[in-house]
Amino acid sequence: MKYIANITKAEIDIAGYATELEARGWDGMAIADHTVHSGRLWPHVWVGVGAAAAATERITITTAFANNLFRNPVEFAQAALSAQRVSGGRFEAGLGAGWAEAELLAMGLDYPAPGERVERFVEALTICRSLFQTGACDFDGTYYSVHIDDFSTDHEPPPLVGALGGPRILREAGPLLDRIEVKAAGVATRGGDLDFARLGEVTVDDVKRQVERARDANSRAPLSFFGLCAAAPGADKLAASFPDDSVYKPFFGEPRQVVESIESLADLGFESITVSALDPSHFGPIATARSEL
Repeated sequence: MKYIANITKAEIDIAGYATELEARGWDGMAIADHTVHSGRLWPHVWVGVGAAAAATERITITTAFANNLFRNPVEFAQAALSAQRVSGGRFEAGLGAGWAEAELLAMGLDYPAPGERVERFVEALTICRSLFQTGACDFDGTYYSVHIDDFSTDHEPPPLVGALGGPRILREAGPLLDRIEVKAAGVATRGGDLDFARLGEVTVDDVKRQVERARDANSRAPLSFFGLCAAAPGADKLAASFPDDSVYKPFFGEPRQVVESIESLADLGFESITVSALDPSHFGPIATARSEL
């Protein structure tokens, strides 16, 4: 199982954390894409990617996930190709449909209905896939019109990755991706914010169904899991109200328990996990517990 640390705190020294994660044996580092989320200013996602790439030599750097509602997909593709170059081929281009309503409204942007967000996302992935594969794009959709014939690059484009949760988005976006991140937590963010209680209601059987849908959509793409967790003494109290069949309940507890839960994901068909710790100080204990297994 590959472990990717998802950096979600605005005040973090990204370069310093990247260096530490690489030294502690992590396989990758993911940079979140927010502006004023949760009442604070965040570092720009692409600046963070550049800082992490410059500070490391081995680990994969990815966006988890660039918000499709923030920018045009052509700009995303341009940034992704640049990140692939400056990282020496260690970048994965993670794109998401967008979910944080308050953040978008604070920026003066629209927050489309779920169906429109999916449609915009699928169109954006189609454009990025064409630009990555052929260096050109001739596309007229409902939301984007792109006509470019000179986007070629002299290096291998990055893998295209998406965070997918519901049946429709798995079915329509899955075939366009090089890696599918199954976001079981997606049902807990459909209201535009994280519903922690709803997160706890996601069961192992729910995840199994998502895996089946992902495989039906794209049998060749490796699967990863979005793992919100807390790994520290007493962390299990955070999930005490979760039902026993909750897939997320064992992700809150002592570091060894969390790592054992992560490793069990291989039985469901996952090859990697994006570890989104509630506190970045938990990344160290997770790495230690992993090395001791």
